[in-house]
Amino acid sequence: MRMDSRIQNLLTSIGTDSARPFCVTSLAKDINLSASRCHLLFKNNVGTSPLKYIQNLRLERARRLLETTFLSVKEIMLVVGINDRSYFGRVFKKAYGLTPVAFRKRSRD
Repeated sequence: MRMDSRIQNLLTSIGTDSARPFCVTSLAKDINLSASRCHLLFKNNVGTSPLKYIQNLRLERARRLLETTFLSVKEIMLVVGINDRSYFGRVFKKAYGLTPVAFRKRSRD
């Protein structure tokens, strides 16, 4: 199945600036669809909801930064667009099995 060009445009836009705040309504407006239609079309084409996709993109970027830079966890959170440290710790641990600090320590050993 070929990906809808509107969703491809959204993926490009999200990838260009994944740290900016997103909501389904603003994403839908960008491609001239209702929020519910955008959500459905995105999920059918990508396999996950737009907000989950963005979260995964941010977590992956945070993981790479933890492995390759000496930025603090707080600085990494700002770079990837996550403001709540406890939320970041929980979702990072759920995705990678370790808190960001423990992940960094293990990757440096």
